[in-house]
Amino acid sequence: MRTTLALVWIVGISALDAWYTVCDGVSMIGLERNPIVSWLMTVGGMPAFVVGKVIGTSMVTLVVREMERNRYRWSGVIVTVLCMLQSLVLLSYTPRWL
Repeated sequence: MRTTLALVWIVGISALDAWYTVCDGVSMIGLERNPIVSWLMTVGGMPAFVVGKVIGTSMVTLVVREMERNRYRWSGVIVTVLCMLQSLVLLSYTPRWL
């Protein structure tokens, strides 16, 4: 149950992040510092970037579910760290809401 709630948190914030990526897409292209993301946006545009985000979130979800199914020893720590990182992503959007 805890893992399911954590995954809802992770996927929910990823969806919010993807939404803001689409909203800010044009201005993001010039500001992006990650060379892989910059290349992806140059070659495939914003849709390719959003698809990459969705694939990445799906992979995280699958790996976390597999760790839970196999009772991996460190799964609790890994899920906690993922939730904390997603919380930082959420906090980065706080100035937009003020």
